[in-house]
Amino acid sequence: MHSFTILLLCLVATLTLSKVISRPGCGPLCAMYCEYGNVMDSDGCPICQCKESPCEDEQRPLEGYFCGSGPSYRACPSTHHCLIGPNDDFAVCCPRR
Repeated sequence: MHSFTILLLCLVATLTLSKVISRPGCGPLCAMYCEYGNVMDSDGCPICQCKESPCEDEQRPLEGYFCGSGPSYRACPSTHHCLIGPNDDFAVCCPRR
């Protein structure tokens, strides 16, 4: 059983490393803070332009709602879903598709 586990771990590590190595290198990024992150180029690299919204297709989040953890929590209405940013940077209600 231990041999199988070690073999499986080696296989997963190899596949993970091969995906990281095959990605194109992204150039340096300008030093500006973007609340919702940077716009990505066609290669998946961030460019020096801020995203206007964290929601899909740059749709505007619903104002007055915070759907993350905390005392000011307010659940999104059924027409929207909660989108929480990495590291809890933001928690907004985005329109459902």
